[in-house]
Amino acid sequence: MSYRHPLTALPSHTLFSVHLQAAVEQAALERCGLVVFTIGIQRLDNILRNSNRETVNEVLEYLAHVIQRTVRHSDVVGHEADHCFFVLIKNVREHRVDKVGQELGARLLNLLSGPIPTSSGDCQHVGVSIGMAVFPHDAQTASELLLLCTETANHAKKEEKHRFLASSDRLSIKRNC
Repeated sequence: MSYRHPLTALPSHTLFSVHLQAAVEQAALERCGLVVFTIGIQRLDNILRNSNRETVNEVLEYLAHVIQRTVRHSDVVGHEADHCFFVLIKNVREHRVDKVGQELGARLLNLLSGPIPTSSGDCQHVGVSIGMAVFPHDAQTASELLLLCTETANHAKKEEKHRFLASSDRLSIKRNC
């Protein structure tokens, strides 16, 4: 079992889950909030078909760099397979957790949806779907948070090629259908 992604060296799903579990326990003790994002990346297969594996790797390294640069050093960024990143924002004041999550989710979507420069001089484009879940408002456990933000990212993916969706938005959409 690998605890790090071989290309980006970011925590794998397994190691990210360990960080998330510890953060949930700490947040419950300190009465603060957490924000968890699942970032789904689409169109990597198109890049592979039209270019090569090296170009896909450049795109993934670029995305990992942008995500890491956007969050604080104390936050955790994970990478699973090629198509999925996870982000854990820790130690957020509980009354600000939704606002912080909404702002960061929108910022990540904007940054990741633009053209991605590669060494060949071409720019590549990917589809980005971001799902967000918040502790303690949306879920109480690490596994529930991860499942909820992943389901929300999948729902966002079905809606549009570039979309950020909070779990609370997804649930209100479901209720209105």
